[in-house]
Amino acid sequence: MRAYTTGDLIFTRSTGLIGWLIRLGTAFWREVKDEGWIPNHVGILSQERGELQVYEATSSKDGVASTPLRKYLRKHRDYRIVRVSCRGEWKLIKKMLRTYDGVPYEKWLKMPSVAFDRNNGTDSHLFCSELAVRVLRVCPSLQWLFHLPVNNTDPDELYRITRKHDATFLDRK
Repeated sequence: MRAYTTGDLIFTRSTGLIGWLIRLGTAFWREVKDEGWIPNHVGILSQERGELQVYEATSSKDGVASTPLRKYLRKHRDYRIVRVSCRGEWKLIKKMLRTYDGVPYEKWLKMPSVAFDRNNGTDSHLFCSELAVRVLRVCPSLQWLFHLPVNNTDPDELYRITRKHDATFLDRK
């Protein structure tokens, strides 16, 4: 496994119905025409107690929770890991991840509102991309993230923006 670190983003494509619907909606509303790879989920890596964890917001009963990366990769085989340059700001990222640990997932019915930039949620319920943007915004070196609408950024939009700014692809599977 490569040398991943705290703050790296992992974008995935699931094979289930919900993932397919998210990608379909993204392709339709965002008019995605390049590359063809559209993620439907994003998580943030964090080094915790000597092991890499993936923090993610999911619809499971846990909401925002962490999973060991090795276990996560057994479930998610279609992924890309991207390093955004948050030089020396790992402590800030870890602090924010712990702040959101256990926060419930946003209601499914609100998902279409993201496509129309109408999700006016707060940080009391989070979609996966909301978690990623809220956490990474604490890094002063990631100024390009500050223009993103926290509540209305989907995984594909975040993936494409990281490709345009100071990001390095570490892995593609």
